Order: sequence, then C-alpha cells, then structure tokens
Amino acid sequence: MNVLKKYPFEFLFFLALIFFVLLKLNDLFLPFQWDELGVYGPGAFSMIDTRHIGLLPSCLQPTLSRGHPLLFTFCNAVVFSIAGESHIVGHSFSLIITILTLVVFFLFAQETFDGKTAFFSSVILMIHPNFFVSSVMIQPEMMLTLFTVLSVWGIVSKRWWLYSVAASLAMMTKESAIVILLLALVIILSDAIKHRDFFSASRLRVFLLWIIPLIVFGLFMVIQKIQNGWFLFPEHIGYLHFNWGSNYPIGTRILNEMFFNFGKWITGGPFLAGLLLCLFRKPLNIQLNASALWIFAGLVFFIFLFADVNVYLTRYILYAAPFVVLGGVHTVFMLIDRIVPRFELSGMILLGCLSVYAVCDGYPRMMEFPFGESSYKLSLKVVQDAVSWAEQQPWKNDTIETNFPLTGAFEDKRNGYLIGETIPFYTDFEKKPRYGLFYFAWEKENIPNPRNYKYTILKMWTDQYAHVAWVEYQKDSTGSTSPSAH
Repeated sequence: MNVLKKYPFEFLFFLALIFFVLLKLNDLFLPFQWDELGVYGPGAFSMIDTRHIGLLPSCLQPTLSRGHPLLFTFCNAVVFSIAGESHIVGHSFSLIITILTLVVFFLFAQETFDGKTAFFSSVILMIHPNFFVSSVMIQPEMMLTLFTVLSVWGIVSKRWWLYSVAASLAMMTKESAIVILLLALVIILSDAIKHRDFFSASRLRVFLLWIIPLIVFGLFMVIQKIQNGWFLFPEHIGYLHFNWGSNYPIGTRILNEMFFNFGKWITGGPFLAGLLLCLFRKPLNIQLNASALWIFAGLVFFIFLFADVNVYLTRYILYAAPFVVLGGVHTVFMLIDRIVPRFELSGMILLGCLSVYAVCDGYPRMMEFPFGESSYKLSLKVVQDAVSWAEQQPWKNDTIETNFPLTGAFEDKRNGYLIGETIPFYTDFEKKPRYGLFYFAWEKENIPNPRNYKYTILKMWTDQYAHVAWVEYQKDSTGSTSPSAH
C-alpha cells in the first residue's frame, strides 16, 4: 500500500500498459500487409535465406532495402533467426519495441514535467490512432519513434551523450531522423550564442557529440555508394518535390493529421495554444515549461518540412506524435492550475473525459479512412479470404496472373497467408493468362488488364475500399486467349 501511495502514477501507467497489450494481442496473428508484405518482412527473411544478416548495404538487395539504413531489418532478421520465421514473431517483436517506446516516453515525461502529465500523456499516446495502428506493424517508424524520444530526452536534459547514441541509432533506422540532428544543431547554436562560449572546451565537446550521428550515417552512405553505386535510392530521389502545387495540399493534410483529425485535436489544439501562451506566460502567470515546448515545436516543424517535400504516408509522422501529445497535456494541466489552483483533480477529470470523447469520436470516423485501424483490417480480410479460397482450388499448382499484395501472400508462407506451400504466379501478363486473381481499389475498372483482354468476373471479395476478383479470360476460336477492348 505504501508503494501505491509513493508511486501512484507509475502503478496506473503499468495497468494501462497491460490493458494496451491485451488490446493488441489479436493483432499479433494478422498476416503482413502492404509495406510489411512488400519490403520489411521479405527483407528480414532474405537476410536469413542468403545468410547475410548485417548492417552493410550489400546484405540486402536494393529492391528490398530501398536504400534505407538497415538497423530495423537487421534486428528483425536476428529475432526471426532466434525465435522462428513467422509473422507472429515479427509482430511480437514490434509490440516489444512499442512497449519500450511507451516506457521511455513515460520516464522522459515524468522527469521533464511530473507523474500525472507522464501518465495521461502515455495513455493518450496509446490511443493515438497512428500509434495504435503502428504498434504491431513490422515498419521502422516505431523504432524511429523510440530513438527520437531518447534523443529529445538527451537534448532537453542536456545529456548530449544520450542524444549522440540515440540519434546515431535513429539515423541507422531511417533517413528521416535527420530532423533530430537539425533540431540539436539549432539548440546547440542557440545556447552558444546565449552563453557566448562558441570555442570553450565544453561547447566543442558538445559539437563533437552532435556530429557523431552524422558521421555514422555518412559512413553508411559512402559504403552504399561503393556497394550499390548511389548514395540514396534513385526512385526515392524522384519523389522529392519543391513546388507549391504539390507542397500545399500535402502540407495541409500533414497538419490535419498531426493536430486535428480523428480526435487528435484533444492534444493538438492545446499544444499549439501552449506555444502561443509561452510568449505571454510571465504576465499571465502560467507555469509552462517553455524550453521543452519550444524544443518539441522545433522537432515537429522539421518533421513537417521533411514530410512535405517527400512522398507522404500517415505513418511517416508517427515520431512527432509523442511530443504533440506531451506538449498538449502539459498545457492543459498548466491552464487548469492557473484557473482552478490547488485542484489537481479537475485537470485529470477534464483530460480523462476528453480522451474518452476522442476515442468515441475519432475511431468511428477513422473507419471511413482507407488506412485507418478498422479499414486496413477489413481490406486485409479480403485478401485473406481470397488466398484461403485459392488454396482449396484444383488449379492451385497452375500458374495464374496476379498482382500485389496477392503476390506477397502467394510467394512465401512466412508472410502469414498460406497454410500449404506457395502458389505459382506471374505478373505483368508475361504469358496469355486463362485465370487471374487481382487486388484492386475503389472501382472495377481498376482490374489490371493492360492488353485489353476480354474477361469475365467469376467471383468477388469486397469491402468498402478494396476488392479481390477471380477473373477468367475469354479464348478465341483457336483456343488461345484473345485480346479485345473490354
């Protein structure tokens, strides 16, 4: 009982973490989907199959590495080789990374602010749609988030050795960690100007610690140039865009997904308000931790810029979520303390009610979003049902025409779809097909048919956003499949 009185928020966090894990247990058994199926799962399996488990670019073919640093894939390959090569092991390892992220986040928030802020921020982060969906995914964003929290902890607390180690690991996880280095450089330069100690021994030591992650990433790039012939994956370079026509709509979407959509306004609005209040905290007598909030704001701003000029997916901004949530919760508590002093329970009740409302409001609407928690599971079930049906057909050993993600489902049992062995297939209409099994989105007109063969849809699996069709192509009088406008 004394322990509960001494560590009440630690105990509540532990209970919340257990509940969160229980909510995600069923998802451990889901097959891989999209980038899990096309890149990260096969990448780890390829390292095992070729016996090249390592961090060097040559350990994985560029079509699977996509030029990314290989720490995440390397860790997955090691775990697969020890615990077994299956989608369940992969998702379990991802959940372990998520648990570590939440624990580190709680400890960081507790040290920087206080226990109640740490607890409520952690719980709200657990129910954050992007975080909740990504928590068991074999994708590098959660590992990047873990190292980002550690890096920012080092920056906020001036533990530059912690920043140096964590930022190096983040850079070896994904290139988008470069924003951490930009943030750290701004902070270091600002401190040097403020204290006028550019060339002191302590400042030079900080600069040395700052540059270590850049050297680590630079070495990887040089080795990649030697082994693959390029520094960054050429296809990804082609995705960069610096024109208003592209940046404005993507930027608007990013801002909405950072601060407002799907119940995120609960902390996104207060976070933005807190930045404004930092400018007037002294005359208003609001005890905001302005230093931490501005550091969070700098990181979020750099993440926004990086995401806006690159190809964008919602999960790419996951590593901004902890800081928007934490800054928002801190602002709410400080405002409540200013309005209703010495009545801490009011802030906790308010945040609790708002969090419940965010879940009730955000998650049903997220079902309408193609990449949300519920909709991706529905789309995944469509593929599962189609693959299960295909395995029971007498022609399952005949080669059929198909497309992604069915190709990933058919080619490797370890991806979680097949009960038996692989199903042979070809793509890009390399031969004249008799049958095809195709995944497509939105409209039937999206069924792949580049040569305009006549076909008949024999069977369909569908949800609101995605469909799989079993197609038979018509034959001409000679018995071969005939091309014709469909």
